[in-house]
Amino acid sequence: MGIGFTDLAHSVRHTRFVPGACGATAAVVVGLLAGLTGWPDLVAVLAVAAFAFGWELVVSRGFSSAAPGLPLTVLAAAAATVALLSGQAGAAGGPLGEWVGQVPLPVLGRLDADGLLLLAGVVLLQLSTGNVLVRLALAATHTITTDSHGAPQGPERRLKGGRLLGPLERLFILGLGLAGNLTAAAIVVAAKGLLRWPELSSPAEQREVHRLTEYFLVGTFVSWLVALAGLVLLS
Repeated sequence: MGIGFTDLAHSVRHTRFVPGACGATAAVVVGLLAGLTGWPDLVAVLAVAAFAFGWELVVSRGFSSAAPGLPLTVLAAAAATVALLSGQAGAAGGPLGEWVGQVPLPVLGRLDADGLLLLAGVVLLQLSTGNVLVRLALAATHTITTDSHGAPQGPERRLKGGRLLGPLERLFILGLGLAGNLTAAAIVVAAKGLLRWPELSSPAEQREVHRLTEYFLVGTFVSWLVALAGLVLLS
């Protein structure tokens, strides 16, 4: 959730340090609302806040340098560190747990505070963070290049709409998977390829058709993996 808030804040305002501070603050506030006030809990919450604050810095560096793999390494280290610390942390509760127990929504009736936090974190990752991970993967495979400010160059300018369609697609796949309709999710996957085919096969794009195809395949598969990873965590 901390990293998800950081990326959402960065998509709204690009001021240096502000998105990271928003993500770190959100992580601490959510932790306190969930009653995570014991020493093991606070250590884990502060670790999340530190990674959320640093995430913006390493992502900006990864986009503007020849080391796009650095943010992915930091993300893996963050996940491993938090997983190790969470073994000593207690169950979530506090005001958030009381609210979950009283909310009349059927979709939340089967969740406890821990389940709600996990669901919120997975949903947040499908939004701006999913787009960031796709761009990092594309940069790491040299499918796209970026200028000194991290702005993408090449195929991304031609296949427009991905920044909006990506989150919608991931949320759609996640929702269908949680509802037990994976067959419908497969139809969505197939439909995306058909809808993108005119752009990939346009005569005006023949000189870059191979780069466009690689961009489309790499970006799409990474995007799907983000949604499927969230589905695995929630299942």
